[in-house]
Amino acid sequence: MTDDTLKQEMSKYLGPFEKALAAEDFDLANRISMLAAERLLKRSGGAAREILWKKIFSKLRAGYVTQYQCRDFEIVDYKMYPLLQGSPLFRGPQPEAVDLAAGRYITVMGAAQLFGRFQQTGPHTAIGNALGLSAINLSLGGAGPETFSRYKFLKVANGGQAAILQILSGRSIGCDEYPGGRRTVRPGGTRKVARLTVLKEIWDQSPAEAKRLVAKWQARYVKTMLGLIRRIKVPVILTWISSRTPDSWSIERMNKDKDFGDFPHLVERRMLDKIAAKTAGLIEVSHDPGLPHGFNSYLTGRKCPRVMKNGSLCWDNEYYPSKEASEAMVSQIVEALKKVVVIPPPVIVDEEIPAPPPKKKTKARRRLQKRKTRVRLQSVNGTDRGPAKLT
Repeated sequence: MTDDTLKQEMSKYLGPFEKALAAEDFDLANRISMLAAERLLKRSGGAAREILWKKIFSKLRAGYVTQYQCRDFEIVDYKMYPLLQGSPLFRGPQPEAVDLAAGRYITVMGAAQLFGRFQQTGPHTAIGNALGLSAINLSLGGAGPETFSRYKFLKVANGGQAAILQILSGRSIGCDEYPGGRRTVRPGGTRKVARLTVLKEIWDQSPAEAKRLVAKWQARYVKTMLGLIRRIKVPVILTWISSRTPDSWSIERMNKDKDFGDFPHLVERRMLDKIAAKTAGLIEVSHDPGLPHGFNSYLTGRKCPRVMKNGSLCWDNEYYPSKEASEAMVSQIVEALKKVVVIPPPVIVDEEIPAPPPKKKTKARRRLQKRKTRVRLQSVNGTDRGPAKLT
């Protein structure tokens, strides 16, 4: 496909996309953009990738409205859909309305790891298929312990059969001194900075002060997670998925090293045990043999990159769970859920409704039928000159 042909083809989607974006219809904008990607990437890989990013997907990055879809558009179609007002689109496929109404679903609440970034089949879908249930994946990249404490998330979780709750990053919760989530502000400042960046600066000046703050954040982390679990009225399966074990890092390591642990940063075994004690089960995946790995296009099968926030290309995944780790996690979750969930029978919507039995003809009904017949005959014979009346 020549550059001119590519631009001409792109123009078919650009107008409707910009109109949807201006109307803040992010669901429609995302569907148009994925349709454009499907049509163009199959015919012109690299050149199409560049123009798709510049003209469409870079504009969807603002506000995180489509989560990872705008940067992974060549790797996976996450089948994003709207679910909760004021939230980004969530990973699909969208459950059947009849299953939602009947509560025949499980709810997944996590960050990118349970979102299933780079996975062709999301973990929620694999879990639901194994149990014969639908699944709602509420996972949001960068989510922290406070994310799912809002009523709208709890309402969804409590309407289903069970909830899978991830151990989220300890860098995503703060305190009165350093408020916010993953990003906070320095004392006296207004610009938001990554929490771990601020923590490194504090550690350089005083390891003891850094340790004091982390202990404060850890206490609030545990309190918030326990509060969330109390408000979830269905069985909760707590999920640890990381490249490290919960025992491989503790706050004491900060005495000598500027080490805050790999994901989920700042979380250690004693915290996990306190939280897990209030759930229906804990599963742990602490090894990922599938990393690093490259990417293949879901459209062509050829090698392809993901797009970074600045538009540069990255051809390997060294951070998010591989297919092998995700499958190990799903297997453990399914076994844990089988112990605590009674699967409700499927809702049958296509069953033929039997016809009502014929009504018995009483004497009064037979007389009424005769009168109606006489009126119709009068009308046919022309003897009726006005509205039919019963005599």
